[in-house]
Amino acid sequence: MVRERGARPETPTAPPLPLPERGVPELPIDWMALDAVAQSKTLRSVLGVWVPKIVCEFGLSEQVVPRCWYRHSAMIHELLALFQYRQQQQFNMELGPPASAAIDFQYQFSLWLQRMRSLTGDAGCTASKHLPQLRPSWADSSTTDFAMWSVDLDEFARELVAFAEPDVSESSALENGEES
Repeated sequence: MVRERGARPETPTAPPLPLPERGVPELPIDWMALDAVAQSKTLRSVLGVWVPKIVCEFGLSEQVVPRCWYRHSAMIHELLALFQYRQQQQFNMELGPPASAAIDFQYQFSLWLQRMRSLTGDAGCTASKHLPQLRPSWADSSTTDFAMWSVDLDEFARELVAFAEPDVSESSALENGEES
């Protein structure tokens, strides 16, 4: 069935997600340790609020922060790192911010810009097109390449121990006829 443009669909859609809570999140935020629900909440209530502000405040282009930044975990990590640095440096209520907090943030921001430009360039996304993040097959635990990589890693780790040179203090004690 075709509906007219602008007409509401007849079948009900999923209810909208609740609005994110506002306020200062507890820091630090360890993205990799968060479950999907906590990641969703952090995206919506922290980065979803803060990223548009920083993009507008600093006039950042899509070559720095693409509109699909939330689909790239490396960009999420970078954005969270900058957010947390700013919060901890400039808004530390326990110790008070250091006198250099503002300039420290600007220095870190300039380093962050370089990393974000690199990540955005590597991702290849444009203002109108998102490219999915590609991962090497050896890093994907559901592939046989991962199983082969795991075996290689294990073998190498065992070789490190098996062919390790003895501790210098132990070898000199043995040369002098002493027991360790």
